[in-house]
Amino acid sequence: MSARLLLDEIVEDDYTLFAIHSPMESYRLAFILNKQLYIRLERRPKDVLVHSSLQNMAYTLYSYVDEQNYQTYYLIKNRSLLVDGNTTFTSSTQMHLETQVALQKKLIPEKSNVDYFLKIESERNSRTYDHLLVQLRNIPQIASTYTLDYTQLKSKNNLIFT
Repeated sequence: MSARLLLDEIVEDDYTLFAIHSPMESYRLAFILNKQLYIRLERRPKDVLVHSSLQNMAYTLYSYVDEQNYQTYYLIKNRSLLVDGNTTFTSSTQMHLETQVALQKKLIPEKSNVDYFLKIESERNSRTYDHLLVQLRNIPQIASTYTLDYTQLKSKNNLIFT
């Protein structure tokens, strides 16, 4: 006799996603966010890896678990550089930089102008982060920031971290 289980509803992750435009390096942005938001983002030992048929890309990831408020913060860089181990560069720095730009890939390609994403997972339902958005906008090193509806993103699966 076999048993059949029915899945009535697929529950998606519930999180808030902020787009951040800033030319800063990721470690500097993490430091400033820690200072301004009173959190403790730390670099994860492993980057987020996205595999494709042609190449594998790694994206810088910082995280912080706020156990008191049941929240997890993730800061992830939207850009990555693929450096081919077989490629040898000449002494020309310009050629090296041109090759790096050509190999640059986005974590979320449909939001190619975004530099970083701040993802906040919360165990409490329907939390609003209007106060956090105001705090982010008051940071001078951030050119602009806004919330995104992650359900509309084609590559939203790239934002699943373990």
